Amino acid sequence: MGKSLYKYSAQSASRLEKWLLRFKAFPGAFKEANLLGKIALILELFLPGVGTAIMGAYEKGIVSLVASGLVVFLAVYVGIQQGSGAVSLDWLTIVIFYLALVIGFYFLYISNYDATLKEVRRYSREKKYRFYSLCYGGILALKNKIQRYWVEFNDAYFKTNKKGRTMLILGFFVMGVPQMFYQQFIKGIVYLAVEAGLIVYLSVSGIVDFIGLCQLGVNNNGVFVYGILAALGIIALVGFYFSHLGSVLHWVKEDIKARRETFLDECDSLINEKFYVVGLIIPILGALIFTVVPITYMILTAFTNYSLRKVDGYFNSVETHEIVWNGFTTFGRLFQRPDTLMDMLSVFGWTMLWAFFATFTCYFGGMFLAMLLNKKAIMGKVVYRSLFVIAMALPQFVSLLVVRTMFDDGGMVNTILYQLGIITDMRDSIDFWDDAFWGKFLIIMVNMWVGVPYYMLLMSGLLLNIPQDLYEAADIEGASRWVKFRSITFPQVFYMTTPVLITSFVSNINNFNVIWFLTGGGSPIAISGTAGSTDILITWLYKLTFQSGGQSDYNLAAAIGIIMFILSASISLIVFTRSKAYNAEEEYR
Repeated sequence: MGKSLYKYSAQSASRLEKWLLRFKAFPGAFKEANLLGKIALILELFLPGVGTAIMGAYEKGIVSLVASGLVVFLAVYVGIQQGSGAVSLDWLTIVIFYLALVIGFYFLYISNYDATLKEVRRYSREKKYRFYSLCYGGILALKNKIQRYWVEFNDAYFKTNKKGRTMLILGFFVMGVPQMFYQQFIKGIVYLAVEAGLIVYLSVSGIVDFIGLCQLGVNNNGVFVYGILAALGIIALVGFYFSHLGSVLHWVKEDIKARRETFLDECDSLINEKFYVVGLIIPILGALIFTVVPITYMILTAFTNYSLRKVDGYFNSVETHEIVWNGFTTFGRLFQRPDTLMDMLSVFGWTMLWAFFATFTCYFGGMFLAMLLNKKAIMGKVVYRSLFVIAMALPQFVSLLVVRTMFDDGGMVNTILYQLGIITDMRDSIDFWDDAFWGKFLIIMVNMWVGVPYYMLLMSGLLLNIPQDLYEAADIEGASRWVKFRSITFPQVFYMTTPVLITSFVSNINNFNVIWFLTGGGSPIAISGTAGSTDILITWLYKLTFQSGGQSDYNLAAAIGIIMFILSASISLIVFTRSKAYNAEEEYR
């Protein structure tokens, strides 16, 4: 007993010393740091996340700054509402609420403080700063590239013949023609066609569309799409122009060295050595059209008054008013109005819980089934796996609609409960989907049933790739099943499935089908009535856009979409860059 107390006291003292050590290290790190490091350390003391972002951990810094700001905002907001009588909470709820906020803020503060201190000390030793390289590295690289181009241009101009000089000068005005003179017909035709097409497009409507995007003031949401396309056209023209100048200089230099490629050589190069150029054309165009344009459209919409109604002066109807830029007014409406804020906090909290449970119930459920079916004693493995494959092959919406019907007011489950005497009258049947607890519980369980087969098949293949000699060595050492799972199976499987796990978590944040087909978002909550008890961010966004009584809250939905995008991207980057799949790849080779 005495030894246990001594050990516990030693551990407590060690933790206390470690806690104090981080603050004792501050003066030394501050003294060694340069001006940027000193600024980062000072800002981190007052604004958690700023110093971390300055020293290079951008995603963690931004997320931490937003999170800490939200914690402070909630503390002040709830205090003001409680003091004014707008919200009446008992003292126990208030204590628990503020205690949770203090604990959360403490861990955010300490985590960012440690990260900033570590980065400042490391970069003080290496004399290398990410923030500096981020801000000035790109500019310096561009400057050096331009200087190098003019040096090489000068050199080639005085070494080449009259034809080469003509091509160098002509390249500044006409794209594609110099390449054709050097028998690069495919490249020349592409450059010439791109230049002619973009110039005609910008002259006819592109410039007008771009100016319209900057000024707005028109009663047509097409101004966003056309303006974005015009901006992409201008960027493409500039990019192709500089690429063309480099290409002309390259072929003039090749001509000086008497190394000329024929048209057949160019075709052979595109088919073999540079096939990636041809293969990437369609994916790049697809990414621009189906990813870049919609994201840009959403971001721009959030900073305008584009909507189909007018309430309290927060946003205007495009039927009677012109579209104008309104800055952060939409975000202010999202965070300042009590009803909208309460809806957002409720929906955000459930979205995170849903994404967590939906991901890990399927993950560990699939792992358990795969390990079970991997046992040699199990007979008929092919039959069991085939049944799960059939369940996975069945269209998801069919399974969801069948389950929804089973748990409806007059569905099979309520009928069975009535026959068993648990429900005395069918009019008093349990409303599973509109009840907040039962709705959320059933959503997670049904999603587990739908998602487990995929993870089971994935895990089955991964388990076969774990070296059996590791288990044999563990058996010799007398390791239990739990030790073998904890030390061998789970680390190996988790390393190989980390990217899939991250993708699944982010996908569940945006998992529209399960929520919508089962509950439709549930019964309305809070004052505004736009969010349901089982709504996640994506279904709430859909309601605001199409289902909110015909209100078509486009700008508010776009603001929520930006929050979802930042949330998904930040979680993906933070988790992946700190996983063993990213940092300890060599250990698993």
